[in-house]
Order: sequence, then structure tokens, then C-alpha cells
Amino acid sequence: SCRPAIEALFGVLPPLPPQRLWQASMGASNEKVAFQVMTLGNSEGPVVYAAAGTTVRELRELVAEAMEAEAVALKLVVGDLLLEDNELPVQEACAEAWAAAVAEQRPVDLMVVKLHMAPPGALLEAAMRGDRQVCVDLLRQGVPDINALTTENSPRIKH
Repeated sequence: SCRPAIEALFGVLPPLPPQRLWQASMGASNEKVAFQVMTLGNSEGPVVYAAAGTTVRELRELVAEAMEAEAVALKLVVGDLLLEDNELPVQEACAEAWAAAVAEQRPVDLMVVKLHMAPPGALLEAAMRGDRQVCVDLLRQGVPDINALTTENSPRIKH
């Protein structure tokens, strides 16, 4: 429990539910945690700071901005844990690593995996060819819609 550490800083606390105690400990010791971005091959990338209320989706967007990459093309992994893209606060999604980082005042190692992304216009081109399976595969990869730019050699559709 982190209660003794909090009480050492602030004196004796009234009984708090566990969630409130967790929030108090985050506010008391460190409002932000540093994430050391690593890529395959263990090369160190930028350090990204996330506040306690930052969601996993927001963290992914911060990492993408720091890496000058498309957010949709990144997967975030802490230890053996894949951080699913959602609105869960990152300190809950990787609670153990977050708590250790706060306690030891060190960054969390965040492995970033870049996914293969389809070139701009690939979905539109597949739709125009009538290639349903390619369209389905591209949509599963997260290609947003068929309004993307087409490549130089693809046919044009008049609006």
C-alpha cells in the first residue's frame, strides 16, 4: 500500500476508498509519468510525458506526434501488455508499471510497433476494381474510408 508514504508527506489521512487513495497518491507524488519510447531493435526514441488522466488513445496520439507517425499505425506495448486503443486512463491500463515509475522516479519503457499501412488511395482503387477482399482487408487495417487521395496513375472519379 502507498498509504504510509502519503501519510509521511501529508500527515495522517482519514480513511479513503482505494480509488481515492490511488488518486491522492498520484497527485501527491507525481502528476506525470515519462514514457521512454522504444522501437523494434531497442533503439531509444523520444520521451513522452502523460498526466494521470491521459487515456490510452491520447497517449498513442502523443507518441505518434513525437515520432512524426500516423497514430493509427502504432501499437503500444508496456512489458508484456498490449495497451488497447481506448478511453481507459493510461495509469489504469498499465497500473503496475505506472506505480513503479512514480515510486522509483524513472520512465516506463514503452515499446512502439509500427504497423504496415496501405498507401493513400489503396481502398478507393480496390473498390473501383471491384476487389471486395482487398477492401475488407484494408478496412480491417484501419484505413478510414474511400475519400483518400488516389495515386497518380489511378482513374479519377468526378464528384
